[in-house]
Amino acid sequence: GYGRDDCATYSQDPEWRNLMRKEYPDYELPKLTQESAKSQLSDYMNEHNYGQDDFATYSQDPQWRELQKAAYPDYELLYLV
Repeated sequence: GYGRDDCATYSQDPEWRNLMRKEYPDYELPKLTQESAKSQLSDYMNEHNYGQDDFATYSQDPQWRELQKAAYPDYELLYLV
């Protein structure tokens, strides 16, 4: 039941964001809030059962990189291999 005035809410939803990426690949998605990004980053790590030892794997995933950058904007990410 979202309306146009609810964009700030639904644009943070990972499912909505994935659908928009697929349907409109050139559309620039609204920025994630830091709070939303941290929550989604935690969900991502749990969903994939990643631990710190898996950094070489998950750090190459564009989804993880997007969430990491939004959650921790002051952290400098390494370049993709």
